[in-house]
Amino acid sequence: MPIQFHNLKVATVRQVTATAVQIGFKIPENKKEIFQFEPGQYLTISLTINGEKVRRAYSICSATHEPTINILVKRIDQGLVSNYLNDEIKVGNTFDVLPPNGHFKLTLKEQGQRQYFFFGAGSGITPLMSMIGSILESEPQTVCHLLYGNRDEDNILFQRKLDRLQLVYKNRFKLNYLLSRPKKIQPKGMFSFLQSPTVSWTGATGRVDKKSIATFIKNNTTQNTPVDGYFICGPNPMIEATYENLLNLQIEKDLIHREYFTAPVSSEEIIASTDREQINATVKVKLDGQEIDLQITDSTNIVQALLDKNIEPPYSCLSGTCSTCMAKLVEGEVVMDVSIGLEDDEKEDGYILTCQAHPLTEKVTIEYP
Repeated sequence: MPIQFHNLKVATVRQVTATAVQIGFKIPENKKEIFQFEPGQYLTISLTINGEKVRRAYSICSATHEPTINILVKRIDQGLVSNYLNDEIKVGNTFDVLPPNGHFKLTLKEQGQRQYFFFGAGSGITPLMSMIGSILESEPQTVCHLLYGNRDEDNILFQRKLDRLQLVYKNRFKLNYLLSRPKKIQPKGMFSFLQSPTVSWTGATGRVDKKSIATFIKNNTTQNTPVDGYFICGPNPMIEATYENLLNLQIEKDLIHREYFTAPVSSEEIIASTDREQINATVKVKLDGQEIDLQITDSTNIVQALLDKNIEPPYSCLSGTCSTCMAKLVEGEVVMDVSIGLEDDEKEDGYILTCQAHPLTEKVTIEYP
C-alpha cells in the first residue's frame, strides 16, 4: 500500500514555553493501527500557508500509551510553518498527516533489566521525551539517564513533566540539567540598584561536552546492567561532539544513535553541485505500481523532478535528515548531497534518499517501497 496522508483533527494545544507549542492529534479508532509508532519517530504534516503548500516533519514527544500523538513545534526566526503553528493553531483544526516514520527509535521490551543513556539539548529533547516516557511506563525494570542542556531556565522544554517523571520514577529515572547561561536576577527593594544581579539557579552549569558526558556516565551507570543504547538529539555541533566523546569512552558505535533536525553543514557527505559533471540521464521511477520516466539534465534531484511533473512521491524534510523519500536503487549510480537519514546497512543494500539523489549514469532505475 502506498504511503498516504490522513486527515487528523487537533485535540489539544498547549504552550510549553513562550516559543514552543505542543500539538496533540486524536487518532480515530479505524486509524490507530496505522498511527502506531515506536518512540523516537516523527510525523510529517502538510498544510497550505498563504497559498503555498508545505510539509514539515516533527518528532513525536508523547509516549506510546498516551491518548493523543503529540508533536512539539518550536518557533524559528522567519520560519514559515513554525510561526504559523505557534500563532494560529487551534483545537479543532485539521491537517493532513503521514503515518509515523523514522529510524531514530527504540523497540520496547517488557521483560529484562537494562539501561539507556540520553543526551539532549534545546528542542532535541522532543524525541527523547517519547522514548523516556514510553520506557518508564512499559519496562518496569529499565533505568533511564538523561543529560539535558539548555541556555537558561526559560528555555527548558518539558521541565514540569521531566520533574514529575523524576519524582514518580525516582529509582529509574536519573535527570541532570545543564544551563550554559542561567538567568541573572536584579534584587528588589530600596537601594537594589546598588546591588549586583544574582543567579538563582542552583543546578549544574555548563554544556553537554567532554567533561560533563564523562562525569554523567561515570556517576550514573548501573553496574551489572547492560546498556542497550545511547541516544543523542540537539543542535548539530552538540550531536557531533557527543558522538565523538562517546566513541572516545570506548562505547560501541552500534549502540550510539543520532537524530539530526537539519543537515550538518560541515558534513563530509555534502558534495557541491559544481563538482558534479552534468549528464543527460533517463531515470525510471517505480512508484505505487506505476513506471515514470524522467529526463534530468541538470542538478535537479529526483524528488524535485517528480514534483515538476506534478507527481507527488513520498518526501518530508527535503534535507536528507529523515527517511521518508527512501527508495531502492535498482540500476545505475547516483550521488547524494546528504545521506544521514540512512542507516549504514540501508546504504549497503542500495537504498538512497531521492530528495538528495542526482544521477551519475545515463540510465537510473529506482523503486519506492
